[in-house]
Amino acid sequence: MSKPRRLGATAIALEQRLQGFGARVLLSVLILLSLLPHPGDQVTDLVFLVVFGIELTIRAVAFMARGHAEEDDGYRRTRRRVTHAILLLIDLVALLSFVPWSGLGGIFEGRWLRLLRLSRMMLLVGYWAPLLRDTWTVLTRHDRMRQVTLLGLVVGLLAFAGATVVSQVPVDGIDFDGNGAVDPGDASFWPRLWWAFRQVQDPGNMIENPGELTVVLVSLVLTVAGLFVVSFLIGLATDIVRELVLISRNRPLGWKGHTVIVHATPGLPRLLGELTTYYERLFRRQRFVVADHAEEPPAALRSGELAGVRWRTTDQRGTGLVAHTDVATARRVVVLSKPELPFPDAHAAATVLDVREANVAAWVVAEILDPNNIAAARVAGGARTVVVPSEKLFGVWALAAIRRPTLMSIAWELLATRGGAEVYTCFFDADGLPGPGAPWVPPAGTRLEDLNALALSQRWSAPGKRARPGGVVPVGVFYAGPGATGGGPETCEALLAPAPGTILDRPVRALVAVADHFALVERFGQRVYEGGVAREGEGEPALALEVGVGEAPIRPKKVLLCGFRPATVVVCAGLLADAVDALEIVLVMRHEDSVRVAAQTFREHGLGATTQHACFAGSFTAEEADVFRWAGPGGAAGRRGGRVRLVRADWTSERTLSGLEAGVEHVAAYDTVLLLGSHEAEYDGRTAMAVLKIADLLGAAGRSGGPRVVAGVADAELGRRLADRFHKRTGLVPVVLEAEELRALFVFQSIAVPGWETIYLDLLAPGGRSLLRLPVTGGYEAGKSASFKELARAVRDRGVLIAVESRSGARLIAPAPDEGPWALEDLAALIVIG
Repeated sequence: MSKPRRLGATAIALEQRLQGFGARVLLSVLILLSLLPHPGDQVTDLVFLVVFGIELTIRAVAFMARGHAEEDDGYRRTRRRVTHAILLLIDLVALLSFVPWSGLGGIFEGRWLRLLRLSRMMLLVGYWAPLLRDTWTVLTRHDRMRQVTLLGLVVGLLAFAGATVVSQVPVDGIDFDGNGAVDPGDASFWPRLWWAFRQVQDPGNMIENPGELTVVLVSLVLTVAGLFVVSFLIGLATDIVRELVLISRNRPLGWKGHTVIVHATPGLPRLLGELTTYYERLFRRQRFVVADHAEEPPAALRSGELAGVRWRTTDQRGTGLVAHTDVATARRVVVLSKPELPFPDAHAAATVLDVREANVAAWVVAEILDPNNIAAARVAGGARTVVVPSEKLFGVWALAAIRRPTLMSIAWELLATRGGAEVYTCFFDADGLPGPGAPWVPPAGTRLEDLNALALSQRWSAPGKRARPGGVVPVGVFYAGPGATGGGPETCEALLAPAPGTILDRPVRALVAVADHFALVERFGQRVYEGGVAREGEGEPALALEVGVGEAPIRPKKVLLCGFRPATVVVCAGLLADAVDALEIVLVMRHEDSVRVAAQTFREHGLGATTQHACFAGSFTAEEADVFRWAGPGGAAGRRGGRVRLVRADWTSERTLSGLEAGVEHVAAYDTVLLLGSHEAEYDGRTAMAVLKIADLLGAAGRSGGPRVVAGVADAELGRRLADRFHKRTGLVPVVLEAEELRALFVFQSIAVPGWETIYLDLLAPGGRSLLRLPVTGGYEAGKSASFKELARAVRDRGVLIAVESRSGARLIAPAPDEGPWALEDLAALIVIG
């Protein structure tokens, strides 16, 4: 960009800052102070000259820059620019009045030049023109204008009637004109009309002399009527102020490069909190605006760190979204799915279409509930669109909680920014992402171990940023997908934690690494791209250390599923695909409509985008009207006896849970019970009642063990209380899935980490890589310590080391190279991806 263009862009940005509320208030105060008739003080005038001179210069440069940037749109543009130029000229003339002419040889000694400063009142009006326009719009609206007219007519008629009465009745000794004396002027009609008008407006003007009964009665009637008029006026003014507040709340922000979030969900505060923390770690400032059809924002957005989030109101169709939130200049638009709306996925897709019509360059993140609608959402958004299948991801999380429950705390730490380090991707050639613009071609013989050797060579920190330095642990790469030559992250193929010695023999589109924040991975990726790969030394002696095997996945044989949601199909597919022996899943639903929707969803599974992972590449076939069997890829037969049976019954009833309904056994006969709840708020109550009844049935049975209970709730606090009460009654510890928190975190990770869904599925779904906790069992010398690099080499055959866990329970993820070494007797486990 040339220097004049940079100057113009800077002036336009500064002019937008001057339009901010704080700047407008400050300049308005200075303008009013400059108009006061203070003595001619050269110092004061110089201050005003400098401040207003800077302001005028910024506006003039921005005016000229816009003239070069705007395309010719005819007469309106010409008239607008001429008007703007005339206002700038008037402001220049007013600015000359602040020049200390007396100090320049007495060219102008008179103070008449100060009259020129009155022209700055036009600028003052211009600063608050939006508010004045809003007020005029509210007052001149047809129904409001009728109310104002009626109010004025009533006041006028009351005053006229009062003046007429006192004019027709002989009245002496009353000072109607208020000059302190009774004279012939008091007999005129106009003073009496003014007197009657004052009686209506102010009760304090009631006549004090009771000598004239007629005047006293007229004064009393007018005063009482005036009280009603004032009450009406107060109500009218209240309505006007309320409408002004609503209009101002929906006024365009004038922002650029901000983030727009459409729809307020229960997890919105968590999403905004995660995004705020993410940008704070990068020392970047990001502005957020939320658009929803509710008039008032949730309580969490009224105080604390989220008080600065702007709120805009739209209708359920989203009318006003583009204009009120400056979508056309936004950097990112996040469309959250609102289940209470009819057809929420269709509504989300329609919103994406509206956004894309206004802004083709922004990143659009769209949350979709039904996995079968993922492809449609991607078509609606086109390039630079990230679809977040939150129900599918929730199903994968529930599946991991069933199969590997002890690893969920590690997965949670990697999911939330406030829990420690996370998994990040650094793309080299993805459309719309910063980077060199071409894939990285690894030098011949490069392995992931070489990238780890480079990562352990120093603390990493992005140059020119204040983000704190730290450690980076590369865990894999992204290749281009089969047949793909570019495009976004969704076209990539992930290679996570490859076997030791695996050569990176294809162009790499992105690096995958674990770090405390993205700036570290970004700097590491720059170094790698510039040819900074370090070769790991060969022949180094391995550390003497014995570690146990990781947690074996739990494979239930009898599962009771209560309630249906789109995630339910994902859970069933994962359990059946991972089963070794016969698996019987009983899905209980309360309504016939739910049974019909579930059957249709099972039939359509595998037709849409749920086939991104091998675990979900199969499909269900209907064996009977209410029985579905699982078939692997290509129609291969499913596991022997593996099936899902749909049962219509009230799963919140003790009759059903105790096995008295046909097709359902006693809850104690199952080894896993899932109450995944729903994305609808009413399901929290049903889930809570079912969990409490299950606790009562298991406690009454008097058994030492029982099924593993997994419950999904929207209210995290309710889930905590349920888990506590369930444990006290049965001695068992249930798994509580915080559904709305997880939805918010899924959306956040999809924003912060391009290609995150691919990594997530590979780590948590069956059949891919996995998080493993390897307990340290011995084999080391007493008093021996080891660095992170030595520990990584010791467990290389088991996977890529990402964290160490001490016997105190503390866990350190992606440590910096200079952290440690760790005493081996103090280590409880090593966390790897393998």
